[in-house]
Amino acid sequence: MKADKLIARVKGAQDKFGVDPTSLLIVDFVMENWKAGEVTIMALLEGFWRTSPATTHTYLQKLIAKKIFTAKQTKADGRVKVIQKGAKYDEFIAYLEE
Repeated sequence: MKADKLIARVKGAQDKFGVDPTSLLIVDFVMENWKAGEVTIMALLEGFWRTSPATTHTYLQKLIAKKIFTAKQTKADGRVKVIQKGAKYDEFIAYLEE
């Protein structure tokens, strides 16, 4: 992909879905870690080094509000929340992959 198309896609993600570049990095982190299994909120906060845990949590809450992700409590331990695909996740990823 050429740089101008990449930049246009990033700007489009922000315009269409309200997802900024830092949020894109969080989406990438979650997607990569889904390959190994479930991703909990704590695993994201501990593993995502680009922002502080508090800032990462704020970005995650925004992604949940935009329905890119959801966070569901596990049955085994109600204190643990797993990050899952939200209602707009597939549409968002399809837009990025165009």
